[in-house]
Amino acid sequence: MKKIYIRLLLPLALLFTLWQVSPSNLSAQTFQVDTILYNGNSSKFINLVLMSDGFQTGQLPSFITNVQNFSNYLFTVSPFAEYKNYFNVFAIRVPSTDSTADHPGTATDVTEPVFPVSTVNTYFNSTFDYSSIHRLLVPQNYSAINTVLINNFPLYDQKLMLVNSPYYGGSGGSTSTSSLNTSSYSIMVHEMGHSFAGLADEYWVGNSYASEKPNMTQQTNPVIVKWKNWMGYGGVGIYQHCCGGNSALWYRPHESCKMRYLSSPFCPICKETIVEKIHQFFGTTIYSYHPNQATVSYLTQPILFGVSLIKPIPNTLRVKWLLNGTDIALNIDSVTITSSQLNIGSNTLSVQVLDTTSLTRDSLHPINHTYAINWTINYSFVDISTLYLDNAIIIIPNPNNGKFLIETGNLLLTKIKIFNSIGEIVYESEIRNSEIDLSSQPKGTYFIEVHTHNKTYNNKIIIQ
Repeated sequence: MKKIYIRLLLPLALLFTLWQVSPSNLSAQTFQVDTILYNGNSSKFINLVLMSDGFQTGQLPSFITNVQNFSNYLFTVSPFAEYKNYFNVFAIRVPSTDSTADHPGTATDVTEPVFPVSTVNTYFNSTFDYSSIHRLLVPQNYSAINTVLINNFPLYDQKLMLVNSPYYGGSGGSTSTSSLNTSSYSIMVHEMGHSFAGLADEYWVGNSYASEKPNMTQQTNPVIVKWKNWMGYGGVGIYQHCCGGNSALWYRPHESCKMRYLSSPFCPICKETIVEKIHQFFGTTIYSYHPNQATVSYLTQPILFGVSLIKPIPNTLRVKWLLNGTDIALNIDSVTITSSQLNIGSNTLSVQVLDTTSLTRDSLHPINHTYAINWTINYSFVDISTLYLDNAIIIIPNPNNGKFLIETGNLLLTKIKIFNSIGEIVYESEIRNSEIDLSSQPKGTYFIEVHTHNKTYNNKIIIQ
């Protein structure tokens, strides 16, 4: 079980509190869980879990519709759009006794029309005017949040709350919260920047929130600033925070970013940070592989090796296959290995996958996020020509100029297959005691399979 905390962040003000759940707070209660977006196993993919507050039982279908709308919006925002395939989205239908949310009318910063004062009974006790801030909409029953998650979806990675109110409001942190005002979806995404990626606001919030973050620093040297790899690109620079005093000591990377203005896209630094966090959460882009054993013994047939990958949109994964340290294929999901490619004894086949997205220039990205699978292939070579006294199979001559004869004596030969060095079939026939002409093929090593009624023989053919 994860430690649960509430970090409240809004463009108008921020408030931070920490609360950790204890076993005494937990009581079993289950609710309907709807799947909004499903890309794969919940233990593998990044799970966004949204809960409802202020929705009475008959209003829960509206909650599901709004979750779908938020999910649709989120995955239009870069870089979440590019990595949509890495996420699942779920909704927990939690009914409340009353509708909407509390509004005690205690805010001291009201700058827009005041909506009616009200006190209602909702499951998570969401309220406006939190900390005397009009737009700060907070679910106050932290224990209930954690109990619902533990009992209904303990594998969550990011928790969010939708509150059934038409008025603008929200808060962020580990439980990103939004009302049903359509502009509040942008708040949700902004707050995910804080909780999911550890980003700072790019407007000045206050001295207590100033610290070194991926997008906040006191460093002014462009050669060593943490976003040095992006300097001069896409508006990235070193921009001083406003308002004088301590704020003058702190700098942001961009003048127009979603972490400053909700209507703006994420700046390149924030995009990079989110991409790196996605890889950190996800662990590896290799979803499965085959064969699924680490050691394989080569017998008589070529072996197909492959990986199933979770790909960004568009696909930016570079896939490199190496056999005994030598590149043999690039940007394909599978390779076929034949005996002609193997050394006698132990061989190592590797596949290495790296996301080459232009959204990150992190120098540690290739080190931290190159994912690999390694197989050991044990091969014992059997030369057909050494068997001719026993079963009358002879290749004449070998090496050759591309023309050679296969003699099978009295054996009933069913098929002949010949592969080139990358596993492509260059010849296939049912034939016996006849000349084969491969003189049109490039010079090199080829692999032949001779099938009889009860056995398969392998050999290498050298065309000189």
